[in-house]
Amino acid sequence: MPKRPPKTMLYEFLAHVPDLDTDGAGVEEVGELAPDTLQKLFNEKICAIHVPSFFSAQAARTASKIILQQSKIKNYDLPLEDGSKCKTDVNYGLGFPRRLGFSSEKYRQKYFREALGSTRKIRAAFAPSLSPVDRFRLELDEVWGAGASLSHIDGKAGLAGSLRHMDPIPTGLAHIDDFLRTKHQRTFSACFYLDLPKKGGELEIWNVSLTDKNRRNPLFQVCNTFEPGTQAVIRERYPQPLKVKPKAGDLILFDAGRPHAVGGFAEGHRMVLQIFVVYRGPNKPLSLVS
Repeated sequence: MPKRPPKTMLYEFLAHVPDLDTDGAGVEEVGELAPDTLQKLFNEKICAIHVPSFFSAQAARTASKIILQQSKIKNYDLPLEDGSKCKTDVNYGLGFPRRLGFSSEKYRQKYFREALGSTRKIRAAFAPSLSPVDRFRLELDEVWGAGASLSHIDGKAGLAGSLRHMDPIPTGLAHIDDFLRTKHQRTFSACFYLDLPKKGGELEIWNVSLTDKNRRNPLFQVCNTFEPGTQAVIRERYPQPLKVKPKAGDLILFDAGRPHAVGGFAEGHRMVLQIFVVYRGPNKPLSLVS
């Protein structure tokens, strides 16, 4: 745990609100994707699905070197409550971030202008094998009854996987990617691990779901607040997270509506290909967006 920053009024307030409820959901390790395991994840019976050796560890390490050579690693600032900005704990390589891509018309054009080229560079890095994102897309389409496909908007295909690179950090930012989820639409994150530090860098996920009670709890509401003081109290007041230590070649598909973070590490780097899966019901096709 990093040194605690000076206490703010928000920090003091959060230190005295009720605890969050946990639902006891865990992580299920499987040999392959299957409809029943996917449905357990979508129904919030488990937090994550871990598929060890989903693709070749050697291919993962080779591809990571190729992609790094082609990438212009960049960090995008996040606005803070006081109007200032902070760096995130994730640097982007191939693939313009979707969260920025839909923040303005200028960025929207940039997102679609670069999407296909970035997808092809990722694919080429794994040639002659399938990229893990392409394999995942095919397997989802085969095992999920209603099928799965890459999202298209206004006749344009989105990015099929983005590269996320992390340098050493004391501890990752706890956050939620699917904060506005409803019972009719939920988002899940698929991460394909290319290169990892020897120590640390775990996926941390809290088995705290978006119940009505938790939704009203200020501890939950500030999860995407990245001021150091607020992040410190989140770490203190949340229950202990589940920790999954992936290896190169692993896939973890997890609930993006639950608080999650990356564990700190002191040496090396962490490289992941990532794509989101949007679930709209048991008889609806899955959409993949990145």
